[in-house]
Amino acid sequence: MRIAIGCDHVGYALKSALIEALEGDEHAVLDLGTHAPDPTDYPPVARAVATAIAKDFVDLGVVACASGAGASIAANRFAGIRAAACEHPDAARQSRERLDVNLVCVDATLDPARLLAIVREWLGAGFRGAEPDVRALAKLAELEGAPRLAGVRAPLAGGPARDTTAPARDTAASARDTAASARDTAAPVAASATAAAPAAPPPTAPAAVVDATRASDITAVMKVVAAIKDADTKLIATRVLQFLRNRFPQATGAPRDDGFTFTLDGQHVATVTIGRNFVELEAGPERITTSKIRDTDGLDVMLALPSVAKAFDAVKLEA
Repeated sequence: MRIAIGCDHVGYALKSALIEALEGDEHAVLDLGTHAPDPTDYPPVARAVATAIAKDFVDLGVVACASGAGASIAANRFAGIRAAACEHPDAARQSRERLDVNLVCVDATLDPARLLAIVREWLGAGFRGAEPDVRALAKLAELEGAPRLAGVRAPLAGGPARDTTAPARDTAASARDTAASARDTAAPVAASATAAAPAAPPPTAPAAVVDATRASDITAVMKVVAAIKDADTKLIATRVLQFLRNRFPQATGAPRDDGFTFTLDGQHVATVTIGRNFVELEAGPERITTSKIRDTDGLDVMLALPSVAKAFDAVKLEA
């Protein structure tokens, strides 16, 4: 199964162990940060994981923060997302069986073994499709377009509602969230996170709605990245993968002995070479080759180069 994982600074210490355990269970895991122990707000992380689910990059998502409650509130503001904060395995299982929850939020201060048990129980369950549950989910879907009360106007399509009684506060909060998103998830994730989520599903279809043109399956490529041993190299490769996935969701990814490639409708999109403590990229149909990328700052610089940007712009997108 394809799983996106995100956390704030409280969950950072246990994220690697959780990813390792889930990869050991044969899941393909997409690490959406945070990638450092510095203080990090949970809303941008929840937004990145919710967007990965809504755009069908992954099947399910996990967010670990100080309690799980804040992340679930943030994630549930996005159409097609049903997030729940679960404190024990039974609740996690029932959230999948009865509510078809596609994003579980967990308390990062729990004992690691208990936290892993919650996540595993949740992943092992499935929506039962009982008639009362289907009916309840249809009614929940109807609420996605309902106006909020107490001076809060209806949410914009695919985005969170805004409190009209405190515009100055909201503007400042929006600026902080934007800065945090750029810092914690870098440009590739920020591009994904700020994209509009798909429209809400009709009342008769409670399952999450994805774009009519489905994103391609890149599980094999995700496993290549997951197998990288060096943490810094793995982080760079993960962000390159996120960038390519966000920019070219219909592109087909294929593993190679030394990395992976992306192609779209017969066109070369990118070849990513993963070496010892570096990542190298050939971009676009003309295969513009970058220098060896050894840190995330170098990656950001590389993606902003005019030659690389032009190379990706040359890829003709499918109609």
